[in-house]
Amino acid sequence: MENAHENRLASRLFLAAKLSLLWVLFTVLSLGVLTGAAAGAVYKILFHLFRNDKTPDRLLHSFIQSMKTTLPHSIIMVLFSGLSFTLLFLWFQHADTTIAYVFIYFLGFELYIITMFSFPIQALFRHKNFFRMLKTTFLIGNIHALSAVGVLLTLLTAVLITYLYNYYAIPFMLVFFFYLTAVIFYRVLNLYTGKIDD
Repeated sequence: MENAHENRLASRLFLAAKLSLLWVLFTVLSLGVLTGAAAGAVYKILFHLFRNDKTPDRLLHSFIQSMKTTLPHSIIMVLFSGLSFTLLFLWFQHADTTIAYVFIYFLGFELYIITMFSFPIQALFRHKNFFRMLKTTFLIGNIHALSAVGVLLTLLTAVLITYLYNYYAIPFMLVFFFYLTAVIFYRVLNLYTGKIDD
């Protein structure tokens, strides 16, 4: 029984490793434009695995099809997040009051929640309207703010380990990050989906 559990976990981590590689590939080849769509595809395939214990027969095909379902919203979200974080950073550099700093940190955390939740939500719910997707992401993200904190701690842990063990740790930390955050997002989003769409 224990060996079966270990084999199951190993196969899941191996799939997460292949998905992480695909995420890197599409992110680099698109110069970052498809990073959100690729992240959504990673989460969607892992959600299917968690729910049905099945892996796609044609992983690359499933990955690309999952990416297509989030376009063009995922690209708009990447540009929106990038511009918003840039503006917040510029404001942070010129802020001179405590209230301004508090407001910047608050907006930064809200923007982080929306950004991190948006890609798995896009992959699952397939909103046709970008602003409706944004609203859904804002509501779910804030209702489950503790889950967002868990994702943030996972990210910070991955960054810290990578810093301590040099760049050799990056591939392992990508798998660690995607797998653990997929578990977190799955537990949240499964509350809102009676059945994960095929």
